[in-house]
Amino acid sequence: MAHECIFHHSLDDMLGAYGFSKVQKGLQSLKEAGDPTVTALAADVMRRYGPQSARNEAREIVAAAGERFLDSSGDVSIRFGFMKSAYAGIAGWLRDRGVPFAFSNFELQGLIHDAAEWVKQSGVEVPSLAIQTPSQDTCVRDGMYSGRVVAVSDHHVEQKIGRNDTDIVRHDRSRLSLPLSRDDIVDICYQDGRGMVKSKGHERER
Repeated sequence: MAHECIFHHSLDDMLGAYGFSKVQKGLQSLKEAGDPTVTALAADVMRRYGPQSARNEAREIVAAAGERFLDSSGDVSIRFGFMKSAYAGIAGWLRDRGVPFAFSNFELQGLIHDAAEWVKQSGVEVPSLAIQTPSQDTCVRDGMYSGRVVAVSDHHVEQKIGRNDTDIVRHDRSRLSLPLSRDDIVDICYQDGRGMVKSKGHERER
């Protein structure tokens, strides 16, 4: 199941718009500061693929780092500290999709590597959120989700519900009782698949 999950989604999908943006900005800052690891990876991407957009360059750097970011003990090497948030996000994404067991870093590294090789060899087209239906990969569990809205698209709302950059919940806008905007701080209470938007303790109706 873990392999199937990774095969059919891009890094953007797994980290979410906010999570991927944080990784991309972090890599850009390290590159501008002359970090030797990121600079070397970026040079390798340029050599292999030519000039890339900042977004595609970040994807390729993470993919390349994914094959070498662990040290001999299975911990994230100090040279690849920027990979911690990316791999934490991918692990959380897998567990949200029904892969509940704990991964070692080595196991997760192997999954990502195998998935990348499969995609290269098969030539399949990796879908993005832009062509998914509104109901896919969104929260429908009963319960309360509290936090700041960090991204809004035509079909989805992404809400940061914890301190970590990867603590993001994606909501289907059609299931919410009210429209939301970026930086709104709200409680969203789900019952029977419907999300009631609350703010400052007061329920807001259409």
